[in-house]
Amino acid sequence: MAVTINADTSNGVIITPDTSGEIELQSAGTDTVTVKSDGKVGINNNSPSHDLHIGTNTSTGTTTPKTISLGGTYSSSAGGNAKLRVWTDGPNVMGFGVSSNKLDYICSSASYDHVFYGGGSETMRIDSGTGELKFNSGYGSVATAYACRAWVNFNGTGTVAIRSSGNVSSITDNGTGKYTVNFATAMPDLNYSMHADVMPSYNWTGDVNQNIRIEDMTTTTCRFGVAYNTGSVRFDGEACSVTVFR
Repeated sequence: MAVTINADTSNGVIITPDTSGEIELQSAGTDTVTVKSDGKVGINNNSPSHDLHIGTNTSTGTTTPKTISLGGTYSSSAGGNAKLRVWTDGPNVMGFGVSSNKLDYICSSASYDHVFYGGGSETMRIDSGTGELKFNSGYGSVATAYACRAWVNFNGTGTVAIRSSGNVSSITDNGTGKYTVNFATAMPDLNYSMHADVMPSYNWTGDVNQNIRIEDMTTTTCRFGVAYNTGSVRFDGEACSVTVFR
C-alpha cells in the first residue's frame, strides 16, 4: 500500500493514509504519479526502477506508450553504460551516457538502423548491418557516403615535406620522381582507388606531358612515379597530390 491522494470525480480529493513511505497521486482511482520509499518517481508507472521513470515499460513490445528512463544504468550488448535511455515501440533502446568525458550513444538492438530526419524527410542513416553512413547531400535520396580515406599535398623536390594531409603519417622519397605515401591508419583491404597528380614547378611556363604511374598499393602504403611523356626521364614535382577513396 501507499499514501494515496485521489482526485475522485465524485467526491473530490480523497487522502488515504499509510505508513509504507510511498505516495501515490491518483486520477479517478488510477495511479498517475508514484513516489517510492527509496525516492524513485514514476509517472504513469507505479513501479519506477529509476530516479525518474516515465510511461509504461515497452521492452516486450506489447504496449504502446513511450518510456523515458532517467538516472539508471543500462548496459548494452555493444558495451558501455547509458544514463538516459529511451524505449521506443519494441525492444529497441536508445541510450546516452558519458564515458571518459565523451557522450556515448548506444542502441541495444543490432537490427535497427539509426535514422535522422530534417524537415520531415530522412536526411541521414547509419546502417545497423554494414555500419555504413548514408545521407542526402544533393543525391536526391539517402545514399552511402564513400569518404576520402587519405589525402596529402606535399613538396616533392629536395627534402620532401608535407604541406597538409589527412590520414598520412609521412612521405618517403624513393629517388627522382618516385614517392611512397604512408598511411597513418591502414586501409581495410587493397580495393581502394588512388589518384596522384604532380605540378612540375610553380614557375613552369611550357607544356609538360607527364606520365604518372601507380607502382604499388598495400594496406599501409601507396607508391607512384612521375616522368616526362617518354616515360624514361623522371622528375620531381614541386606540388604533389594524392587522394585515396574506399
